[in-house]
Amino acid sequence: MSYLKTRILIVEDNLQDFIIFKEVLSQIRDFFIHIEHAEDLQSAIEKATEFEFDIVFLDLFLPDSFGQESFIALRQVVKAPIVILSGLSDESIALDIVKQGAQDYIVKGEFDANLLEKTVVYSIERKKYQEILEESEHRYRTIIESVSIAIAEYDYSELHDYLESLRSDGVIDILDYLKLDMAKVKALRKKIRITNINPVGLQLHACASMSEFEKYSTTFYLPEIVRYYEGFVSAIWNRQETFSFELPFLNRANGLIYTLKRWKFLGNQAGFYRMLISTEDVTALKNKEAELAHNGEVMQAVAGAASILLNEGVLEEKIDLAIEKVGLATLADKMAVFLLHPQEDGSIKYTRSGYWDVDSREYQGAMDANINDLDVSETLSTLLEGKIFVLEQKMTSKSVSGLLAKHGLQKAVLSPMTITGNVSGLLIYGLDRSRTIPNYILNALLTLSGNLGSAIANALAKEQLKDINEDLEKHVLDRTTKLRQAISELESFSYSVSHDLRAPLRAVSGFTEVLYEEYSENLDEMAQHYLTRIRAGAHEMSELIDDLLDFSRMGRKQLVATEVTMAQLTNEVVNELKNQVPSREIKFTIDVSHNCQGDASMIRQVLVNLIWNAIKFTGKTTEAQISIQSTDQGDFIAYSIEDNGVGFDMAYADKLFGVFQRLHPHEDFEGTGVGLAIVQRIVSRHGGKVTPHGEEGKGARFEFTLPKHISSVPVISDLAAYSA
Repeated sequence: MSYLKTRILIVEDNLQDFIIFKEVLSQIRDFFIHIEHAEDLQSAIEKATEFEFDIVFLDLFLPDSFGQESFIALRQVVKAPIVILSGLSDESIALDIVKQGAQDYIVKGEFDANLLEKTVVYSIERKKYQEILEESEHRYRTIIESVSIAIAEYDYSELHDYLESLRSDGVIDILDYLKLDMAKVKALRKKIRITNINPVGLQLHACASMSEFEKYSTTFYLPEIVRYYEGFVSAIWNRQETFSFELPFLNRANGLIYTLKRWKFLGNQAGFYRMLISTEDVTALKNKEAELAHNGEVMQAVAGAASILLNEGVLEEKIDLAIEKVGLATLADKMAVFLLHPQEDGSIKYTRSGYWDVDSREYQGAMDANINDLDVSETLSTLLEGKIFVLEQKMTSKSVSGLLAKHGLQKAVLSPMTITGNVSGLLIYGLDRSRTIPNYILNALLTLSGNLGSAIANALAKEQLKDINEDLEKHVLDRTTKLRQAISELESFSYSVSHDLRAPLRAVSGFTEVLYEEYSENLDEMAQHYLTRIRAGAHEMSELIDDLLDFSRMGRKQLVATEVTMAQLTNEVVNELKNQVPSREIKFTIDVSHNCQGDASMIRQVLVNLIWNAIKFTGKTTEAQISIQSTDQGDFIAYSIEDNGVGFDMAYADKLFGVFQRLHPHEDFEGTGVGLAIVQRIVSRHGGKVTPHGEEGKGARFEFTLPKHISSVPVISDLAAYSA
């Protein structure tokens, strides 16, 4: 069996009482007790200084001390629980001394082993938990001292009790009742007592001690403290566990500090209402946020200036508006734009092109001067390299310093302007006080000077283009007139040729027909063969002339736009063409649910040509299939005609729409090679386009687009349609 080792100090001047007490203690089980005896207070203090005890039994009436003074004196040197021994059974005395920290109060003659055992056990447990508490408190203090953020501990008991009294008086809305202002906030602050603050907290507030911090705490306040206390009081009133707030303040060194404060309400601990406040210095973060916000404002101003320069208007007025916008955003005092003009003698003249003053003062400098009159050779060489140059009165030549002083400037930034490939201008950013200019402002000035250079170059180019365009417009008008005349003559010629060819062709056709009907029996086999070929050639020539006439008419025919019901039109064309090949079995799949706008007769011609091609080129297919569908593509409807015929090689797709262009031999598939050219011309005149898809032996698909509303799309002109 293991025993708990316990060291006990008995302070008793009566030897008989000591022996009795020691005897009773020896009867306690489970403890190995070591007892020290002191007959007076001085001896007790010496032993307590030499040894560490688990429990002390103290007689209040000693030779060198009397009553509660004995307890108070011994309490200062002993950490162990103290149990009072007294010959008096007075409950008021016992209660009073226990309130002062005594573990228990035992009356001599009224105790036994059981009572002492309980007292010893309770005392040992108290000592153990007291040591744990002290260790925890030590760790807590160590942590507070070592953390890198400010931490302070407060006793807010008086404020808590004050608020609870208001609650008891029937107050519902505490903030409405208090109506806090700066004076009331300072009054509430007096109801809070600081109990500890770590070194970081003192450093943050520029204080040397906790007493100095407490003395000057209300001098740190800025107007934001009122909203801060409103939140703080509300948190206590609503019994929240935490509270946080961003609060700026002025420390003892008059420095503006931005902080993030977090409150932790610990409730009633250690006999008072306790709270911890951590204060994190976010000044650098706030400054960075402010810098980023200003950077955004500056970039927005530069973008706005660029928009101004891109707008129509007088160049000088646009320059003034652009530099004013950027000047206000970058906190400039003056902004100016100068153009540089190299002279034949090597000197450079400069002229003012734009000016802005934050106070709306007039420009006081020269409008036209020579830069060589100033000592700026180093400055000029830097600018000609496309780099920014910063001038300050204390760091520049007398001539430049005098020029800055004349304009009331302490500092100026010169940013080069590149116009037509050369540095031919300057953007000047002036300050009437010397301060650090962030890099983002310097970059903004470079961007603005680049935009200004582009705007000036564009203005110069427009002036040069104006004369060129006038001449060009005249040339284009002349060329267009001649081209229209040529096209008209070509169409007339084409029509005339096609028309005039009909007379001799009719004669040839007529005579061969007579020859065949009246003399074929007298002709031998070879002569009949030649006659048959002549008749076929005449028929083919007639078809070519008809197609050529149709193609010619498409360039001159007036386009009459109406709503076209494509489903109805498609079915009509399909039925008409099927009747021309009654012996063939062709499976048609028609899903045309979208209508369009255009010239119905022309669109009918498109359908006839494309569907007939599908019928023709599936002629050698066992099971011919033709699919006709439509899809919505926004402003246009796409129509497709797909077959499973012979197809074609996409490498030659560009030849499909040429007049008389064929991808298959005439003896395999009849046709003149004009049909697809007519299709493309009609679709182009409607503002659409034709797209072929095919693969040899796997069929072909032709897709063409027509507008939903022909007035909302650019209809191809006759001239463009002709070239198409």
